[in-house]
Amino acid sequence: MISYKCPNCTFSFNESDKAWDRAIANGTCPKCDSPLVNFSAPTTASDTKQRQNIRDSYLVEVSYKNSFLKLWSLRLAGFFIGATIGFVILISVLFVISALSESNLSPRGPAWLIVPISFGFAIASYAPLLWLSIEKYLVGWILKLSKSTRLFLAAIAIWASSVGIYVYMFEPYGYITNTERIHLLKVIIFPIVIYYIGLFIYKKIVRDAD
Repeated sequence: MISYKCPNCTFSFNESDKAWDRAIANGTCPKCDSPLVNFSAPTTASDTKQRQNIRDSYLVEVSYKNSFLKLWSLRLAGFFIGATIGFVILISVLFVISALSESNLSPRGPAWLIVPISFGFAIASYAPLLWLSIEKYLVGWILKLSKSTRLFLAAIAIWASSVGIYVYMFEPYGYITNTERIHLLKVIIFPIVIYYIGLFIYKKIVRDAD
């Protein structure tokens, strides 16, 4: 078993200790926080990946140490998002195959259950770490956008998801044909385009005129 002694405070720890994970994550001594010299440098791709996994696990553990509810809420949200992504991928594949074969295919088989659940668990495992990155980069970027731009992006997301959920739950088309799929896309896209044109006219003509 590999052990290490800090040259600054002489604190010793080995790879079975929690201190080892913290040292890998931060690159500093767990006791005195001084930089570690020649500490367990990775030599292979697997070593590098293992070190990154340890860093990620430690970061999640520290960040959500006192936020158990937030941690599992993120994992649950990640599961639903992943399941939705898996479902959308299947729908897209079905749409392409139907268009190419000029046939009316409908969702059937265990893949419609297995694929969304698999995507759900995959995204759920990365959701807490992903949210930390989102908080650090994406949220900061969004807050720098103008209020009208944020409203536009929110409107797109809400409208597109609302139409998709409505069609999935109430099935207004019944067995949907290729022509009806194109009509559905128009229903989603047209209001967004009109909103953007209206916003552009307001900003360039109405507001500038004032």
